[in-house]
Amino acid sequence: MPVLAFISSVFFLGTIVVSHCLKKDISFKKDALSKFALGRYGFVLSLGLYSIGLAEIVLAFILFTEFGSLLGTSSLAAAGVGSVMVAMFKMEQPKETLRGYLHVTGAVVQFFAFPLALILLADYVHGGLLYIFTLATCTLNIFLFSWIMIYVVAGTEHSVPFFGLIQKINIILMTAWVLLVSFTYIQ
Repeated sequence: MPVLAFISSVFFLGTIVVSHCLKKDISFKKDALSKFALGRYGFVLSLGLYSIGLAEIVLAFILFTEFGSLLGTSSLAAAGVGSVMVAMFKMEQPKETLRGYLHVTGAVVQFFAFPLALILLADYVHGGLLYIFTLATCTLNIFLFSWIMIYVVAGTEHSVPFFGLIQKINIILMTAWVLLVSFTYIQ
């Protein structure tokens, strides 16, 4: 099962790269990642979002069987469900239907539940560098999510020239953690 989490994470990173190559009209720095799941070739990123959701859910199951931390692993699984919601319910600009609101809800769940999971799982993650990476990822996720939420609450997320970059750094950090932890269980 750790191989599935690892491969799903690598696949997600690959879909980010492919989506950026296929949709050159969308700005890497300005636009939210979800925008790449719209229109022609949008299915590429949608598949990636499903795969990172699967990776987080699988890793939550692995860590639960290893440590039994119900709250930490439930938070990680919730983050995975958030990713699946983002894939299922496409972004809307402006949000006009339940679909758009469910998309945003999935994103908020992902961005909130993931650092919460890291806080709750940090004591279970052994091995010096992995523990340090967990704390660093958690701290940066909280900082970046807070920064994102300031723009979202102000309603300026689509006009900030670097909003998409902040969001993508946050997403790549989370994916790197899933990759690294799942890799440590591949033996």
